[in-house]
Amino acid sequence: QPKDLELVTAIANQAAMFIEINILGKQVENEIVTRERFSRLLSPNLAERVISGELEVKPGGQRVEQCTVFNSDIRGFTAMSEHASPEVLVEMLNGYFEAMVDTIFKYEGTLDKFMGDGIMALWGAPVPHPDDAVRSVSCALEMGEVLGIYNRQRIERDQAPLAVGIGIH
Repeated sequence: QPKDLELVTAIANQAAMFIEINILGKQVENEIVTRERFSRLLSPNLAERVISGELEVKPGGQRVEQCTVFNSDIRGFTAMSEHASPEVLVEMLNGYFEAMVDTIFKYEGTLDKFMGDGIMALWGAPVPHPDDAVRSVSCALEMGEVLGIYNRQRIERDQAPLAVGIGIH
């Protein structure tokens, strides 16, 4: 009957819309997860380029001609960690890492990893610039200023200031 056909067609259309909405929802969910993962490692502008497909990041990486490697660590962290609670250490590291990583991203560095209290970052991968070495040194100098601000906040809370060592190769 025409009425039955109309009803079945309406239900089928509703089901098709429901399926389409679920598919779009999953795509949005996946993009959010991808965006979050890349934004932890890459500066915001590089993360956007990777997500948009403008820049390809291959699993396993790719060989580059020249790369500047940056390492930093908190001096005396082991001794400090022996006398502080885990909660205090985690709070301190989270604040410190956030400030330092923001500075790395400002100079378009790529966060490679955290190693305990240390940070390893790269310039020249995945996107090389002719002044990558200068960018990493500029970043290190600004990190000293950012650390000074962070230490003043720590001193105001009766906490010991941090000293940091930085190596660039």
